[in-house]
Amino acid sequence: MAECLPPYIYEPLPARHIRVLSPTLPPDEGQQITWSLSLMHLSEDGSDDALGYEALSYTWGELFYNLFNRLRRETAASTPQSIRGLTIPRTTSIIYAFIRLMSKIYKRASRVWVWLGPVEEPGATEAVELILPQMERLEYLMKMRAEDETLNLDHLKDLRLPPVKSPAWPTLQRILSHPWYRRLWIAQECPLAREVEVLVGRHVVAWKTLADALKPARHLTRATIASTKLLVGEFETKRKVFACRERYQANIRNFFSHLVSFCDLVLLQFCTDPRDRVLGLEGILDEPGSSFNFDEEISLADLYCKFMQSILHRPEALWLSWWSLFSSAIPKQAHSDLPSWCPDLHHTRLLRDRSISGLEPDEYRVSRKERRTMEGRNLREIIIHATVIDSVDQLGQVFDVSVDETLLGILSAMAKIHEWESQANNLFDPVRRELEDQFPGGRKETTAAVQKIYWNTLSGNVTITERRATKLTPNDFLNFMSHLAAILKPCQALDIDIYDTLLGPHNADAWAKFLDRSTEAEIEPLQEKITELNEALTKFYGDQKARAAFTQLRFVQQNHRIFTSTGKRFGFL
Repeated sequence: MAECLPPYIYEPLPARHIRVLSPTLPPDEGQQITWSLSLMHLSEDGSDDALGYEALSYTWGELFYNLFNRLRRETAASTPQSIRGLTIPRTTSIIYAFIRLMSKIYKRASRVWVWLGPVEEPGATEAVELILPQMERLEYLMKMRAEDETLNLDHLKDLRLPPVKSPAWPTLQRILSHPWYRRLWIAQECPLAREVEVLVGRHVVAWKTLADALKPARHLTRATIASTKLLVGEFETKRKVFACRERYQANIRNFFSHLVSFCDLVLLQFCTDPRDRVLGLEGILDEPGSSFNFDEEISLADLYCKFMQSILHRPEALWLSWWSLFSSAIPKQAHSDLPSWCPDLHHTRLLRDRSISGLEPDEYRVSRKERRTMEGRNLREIIIHATVIDSVDQLGQVFDVSVDETLLGILSAMAKIHEWESQANNLFDPVRRELEDQFPGGRKETTAAVQKIYWNTLSGNVTITERRATKLTPNDFLNFMSHLAAILKPCQALDIDIYDTLLGPHNADAWAKFLDRSTEAEIEPLQEKITELNEALTKFYGDQKARAAFTQLRFVQQNHRIFTSTGKRFGFL
């Protein structure tokens, strides 16, 4: 008689450890297999890439139900199984820590088993053993046909496929539309795995066989057989899963060029917590030296922005070209707290209040016309991203001076504004041409128009507040430079801190410090310089735009270098 096991009590794991379920084969064939839990360490340097365990990729539901069905297979009796469900307690911080470890679990598994559940419907054997292996031949057959020819009953007979009314066809459609394909985490589990095998009931299906089965679906639109038309919608929604694995495996060491594909897949997958989308992408992009640290305490918008900033500044990527593609490929959702340059990774518009089983493939399709419209709408924004974000970031670093230092560094940095202005055409023209070549249907922006947007953005004169902003031009910055030069010269002669001179109320603090350390005899020879400084300050305080330019540059100094948008308007946060 079987004994009831006591409830499992979670014990915290050491860092970078997982629990592995290992079988012990019985000496006699009729006896039961015994299982034991053990710990396995995933080293940080990746030296354990050949770890001898297998991982299970399954859909929603009870882990133990999926695990039990998986372990019933005879092939499970020889290899340890990674049981990640047993390693996650119900505290948020530990959950996120293990979620971040998931990508390494699947990357270092010797094999990943995809469990599509038990299939006990009529026609399951025919669907798996007859139709799936023949789908690649079906694609070849349809390619050889003229465009006006259709798939008919004779073709099914030639390929020895089941008849039209066979239950194998709808069963195959249900296999290919399994909820597993909609899970967020398969964006990690499949591309990272060394080897993937699919379990459909008691049938083992090679990953390539399943991928090949979806390819001919696009040709079945010409089919006259209703049963085969069931497969048409499966191609568009499932192909991204297979394409991401194919691209990652083919370009495993340098896959930033395929980042859009991963983001597009993650965007449409189902998850219960919007923060999981960041973890899903980070698991794929995780590399040594990554600057991103997941923070569960900050808001969702701040988390998305922080993640995108880490992506933008990755040294491995040619950021100008792929950020342009990324920005146009990922649609912007109506999220009031997100800057315009940060995509809403959580596709709430499509997934809110819907059951995953009720989603139709067509709801996730984006037509070529819609994509072109999106690209054109974002073209101006792309150019701004590709030129302003990095420029302003560099500017902020130059202006990063502490309050007890003079503004000599700022004054020298201001010369760069004139340099940027004089080189604007050289900067914008190649970017604009490159993007127009990539998106020939997009909206054309002249260099002059883009320059205007660039300077408005750099100056921060458009803000998210309702207050009327002062419009600044490159000439206003150059004028401010002349004011600073006029103020700096007498300040140096008088040994006065120019920072205090500009920021003190009516420069009283600067004068008070000057008078405290100076005697009347010392001041008299400097009267000419004092008069010169007074005149320079009077001109500066009387120039509204010069003061506005100084205010905006103080924003930069204080690291307010990120842009926000309300109605496609930009400003400093």
